[in-house]
Amino acid sequence: MSEMLHAKNVAKGFTLHTQGSVTIPVFEGVEFRLNAGECIALTGESGSGKSTFMRMLYANYTCSSGSISVFHDGDWLDITTASPHAILDMRKRTMGYVSQFLR
Repeated sequence: MSEMLHAKNVAKGFTLHTQGSVTIPVFEGVEFRLNAGECIALTGESGSGKSTFMRMLYANYTCSSGSISVFHDGDWLDITTASPHAILDMRKRTMGYVSQFLR
């Protein structure tokens, strides 16, 4: 199988700007690989960062550190550094996302 997506040393924290810029860490050191044809489930307790990680895989949230790359248009696209136009093209032709809230 060929690899389609990989996350390397991904971390995410949220800064509370109205609370003295305190940062709340969500997770760090996440490694993830997905091959073509695989079907996986992301599971965990409520509040453990599953939805945050999914939003990062779709480039709705940025990484505090690390990289997330998608095999798109015959090459790797690092969505942590890609331009908005490249991300929109990736979403249009390579990756879809359905929110748990189905809005």
